[in-house]
Amino acid sequence: MSVLLTIQTQGEIRGRMEGNLEVNSLRSVRAMDLVDSDRVTLQAPSELVGQLPRTVTLNLDGDARYLLWIVLLFFVGGGIWLGWKGYDDVQQFKDRALLRSNGRDVVAEVTGLSYHRHGPTSVDYEFRFNGATYPGSAEEPNAGPGTSLHKSDKILVRFLPSNPAVNHPYAWEWSPAIGWVGVAFQVFFWAMGGAALVVLCRDRTLARKGHVASGVVTSCVLKDRFFHVEYEFRTADGAPMKGNTDRKEEYETGTRVWVLYLPQRPRRNDLYPLLLFDVAG
Repeated sequence: MSVLLTIQTQGEIRGRMEGNLEVNSLRSVRAMDLVDSDRVTLQAPSELVGQLPRTVTLNLDGDARYLLWIVLLFFVGGGIWLGWKGYDDVQQFKDRALLRSNGRDVVAEVTGLSYHRHGPTSVDYEFRFNGATYPGSAEEPNAGPGTSLHKSDKILVRFLPSNPAVNHPYAWEWSPAIGWVGVAFQVFFWAMGGAALVVLCRDRTLARKGHVASGVVTSCVLKDRFFHVEYEFRTADGAPMKGNTDRKEEYETGTRVWVLYLPQRPRRNDLYPLLLFDVAG
């Protein structure tokens, strides 16, 4: 009987020892995980560790230079042109309304013609009123290039006696449809400039306010001239996330990388260093 008790006691002691070893092992693993996590934080690029937002500069050596030119030429320049065009259209509507109500008709003489390959012909003319000569110009409202008029031909023009500079050929009803092709092209390019501006603003926000995380490359495939890189990482709260980007450099599967992501929208992420912005060290 005493032998059995001794065996049971030894078994219990051995079980407790094994249990303590398992607990100590788990604690050791967790401690190692914490140490590894701290090491990852400490090994992050120094310019990414610190208070947000960061100080960033546009990288003019890469694609950012071309995007900047697109923004300046198409978005800013196109916006100015569209604003002027809209103002001019409104002004012409007002002038036509005044001509209909208070205009006077006069015979004018064609003084010049300006031909356009893909648009209506511009007709220059002049007329006399109260001993003075007043010039005018208008686009002939036809479907294509060319005109039936010639220099020195006569046309009927309506003008404002109070301001003869406001005038227009009587039979040519002005319409905003004239030149709509050019406006449509300009709107298209303006939209392109706007899209480039959005890309710059999004990347700048990510560079300034993005949180840093350690990630791993899961795929890298050559597409056209760039490598399409896919990667995975975990956010600060442990949520698994995926991302992808196009880079000139090839990444081997399993390569450890640094990722910037927005904590409120972690799907907005990219590999660091970014292509468009540099982070000040």
